[in-house]
Amino acid sequence: MDRKAALNKWVGECRHAGDIALISDPKAFADAEEQYDAAIGSRNEVSSGSAVYQLWKWFGGGNGGVALEMGAGSGAITRGFVEAAAGFATLVTDPSVTFLELTRKKLAAGHLAPDAVVCYATLMGEDISTLPPCQFDIVFAQACLHHVADWKKFISDAQNVLVPGGILVFQEPFSEGTYLMGLAAEILATVPSLPEADRQLLESMRGSIYLLSDRSVNKDHGEDKHCFYTDEMILTCQEAFGNVRFFRNQSFDSIAATSAANGSVAGAARCPPANVDL
Repeated sequence: MDRKAALNKWVGECRHAGDIALISDPKAFADAEEQYDAAIGSRNEVSSGSAVYQLWKWFGGGNGGVALEMGAGSGAITRGFVEAAAGFATLVTDPSVTFLELTRKKLAAGHLAPDAVVCYATLMGEDISTLPPCQFDIVFAQACLHHVADWKKFISDAQNVLVPGGILVFQEPFSEGTYLMGLAAEILATVPSLPEADRQLLESMRGSIYLLSDRSVNKDHGEDKHCFYTDEMILTCQEAFGNVRFFRNQSFDSIAATSAANGSVAGAARCPPANVDL
């Protein structure tokens, strides 16, 4: 049995709520999912998702395989990846059933996702180790890791579910950049002519940024748990994968704008292939 068929069989044997497999117990997002989609949405879903596939090819990947998306939300990168990665079978996951339904409807509207190509499952980042080992060619995520309480274990577990030569690609907020945003908000809030409503928004933004970056506060109970330091993230990925590319100030969408895909996102890590020293 090939890995695509094996994945479909494994997912089919999980508990289900309708057509969605329940690998983890479902968990709703902190805010109403439909409102979040309307406010944040997936405006760059095609370009950002296609950049994930560009990175796969840039790392030497082939024309097909088995993919795992973590923390899909309302499909911020799902459609672009599925559309670009025609030879892949993709397991799209998120803790929220509502988010998965939103994503499924978007892909169905574009006639992009027959059941043999894409399946959906609730999955917490903390539970990635429950997936079959050596199953996926690529694991990808956008703004997912900072929701995972033990993100270092997640990276190690992601390595275990990848095949030799598989890659983990992700985009995350980092403290160096968010501190600058907080500082900018703090300076702008002092402008005398600034309307009071705008001042309050800037102060709220500044406070949330500084809170997210403050490691003396335990944020495990909230949605946003981490804002990473680049050196710590690089070292953690190197320990798990041994082969890491890291590019500052890049996003999936900005990579899509470069014809050669010569940059990466917050991190892209490749498992060592068998019998090859990297």
